[in-house]
Amino acid sequence: MNNFQEDNFNNHFDFTLWKKLFYYIKPYKKLMFFLSCVMIGVGCIEATFPIMTKYAVDNFIIKGNLNGLTRFSIRYLILVGLQVFNVWCLIALAGKIEVSVCHDIRKKAFEHLQNLSFSYFDTTPTGWIMARMTSDIQRLSDTLAWGVVDFVWGLAMMSFILIYMLYLNWQLA
Repeated sequence: MNNFQEDNFNNHFDFTLWKKLFYYIKPYKKLMFFLSCVMIGVGCIEATFPIMTKYAVDNFIIKGNLNGLTRFSIRYLILVGLQVFNVWCLIALAGKIEVSVCHDIRKKAFEHLQNLSFSYFDTTPTGWIMARMTSDIQRLSDTLAWGVVDFVWGLAMMSFILIYMLYLNWQLA
């Protein structure tokens, strides 16, 4: 085992590898759809808060008029509650996808390990195998679940911000 040479994986970005990884998300298409809807909702609501702040400053602070502040506050609190619920759903769905994908990859990797020859285990340190089976697979499932969340959430939020900017002042936007 002293002759063990670890492979160097510091090569260029490989799209075919990512296609193989997205194969593990396919069984969870329905969950991914719901997660995408929730993320779009979160992005929309998150982009709405600055607009509501603008409205509050323009209509209640600058004008010094408190008529309608109660109604505005109730709407704002409802929006905050909806955002809390959406973020909770987002975390629950992404967590379920992450754990499920991690389980699937580990199961497939374990099945592959069972089919390897004994000479592989003679030349490969057990700790190296365990590290690949645990932390590396965990990182992959984290990236697949939460990377998609970050991408769609950010894209949705930027899209709604752009729409709001165009709505408020298309020349300035």
